[in-house]
Amino acid sequence: MPYEQSFVAGGSNDIRAFEARTMAPGSIRIMEDTLATNTQIGDMRLELNLEYRFKMNGMLEGAIFVDMGNIWKIKDDPSTTKDDLGVFHFNSFYRQTAIGTGFGVRADFEFLIVRLDMSFPIHNPYMPAGEKWFGTPHPIYNSSFDYNNNGAIDTDYEKSWYKAPFAMRFNFGIGYPF
Repeated sequence: MPYEQSFVAGGSNDIRAFEARTMAPGSIRIMEDTLATNTQIGDMRLELNLEYRFKMNGMLEGAIFVDMGNIWKIKDDPSTTKDDLGVFHFNSFYRQTAIGTGFGVRADFEFLIVRLDMSFPIHNPYMPAGEKWFGTPHPIYNSSFDYNNNGAIDTDYEKSWYKAPFAMRFNFGIGYPF
């Protein structure tokens, strides 16, 4: 599918617990492609957003939300590494679904809604098996973790991204996200 017709995920109008365009298809880790061109787009997107909004005072509203979803490729692309992890399979897509939750504040100016959302991932499909859920132990936090070429993390980008896979994210937006 051409790039301009492809789907991306993450950001203030999507799955808010992930930064914009940082979700790769299926369970591919985006940091495996330093240019992130092939790993940030998908042929299909499945998303569910639940949001409860309530009045706080005058023009301020609050919101509690849960976002779920991901992007996938329809068929294998041999030009990308480990691309089979990004192909949609009906029997396994639910394990590749990202889940995030958070709280937001909206200022309703009647002609314009300005919002600030604070969110964090609960399930990160790009993490290794056994480390995908919030609260599970991550070997990177262990001071004895080795950053060498024996299958461990190499680049500074990978180190910084992997150290905070469940970090709090802030999103600023105009209008409602969906």
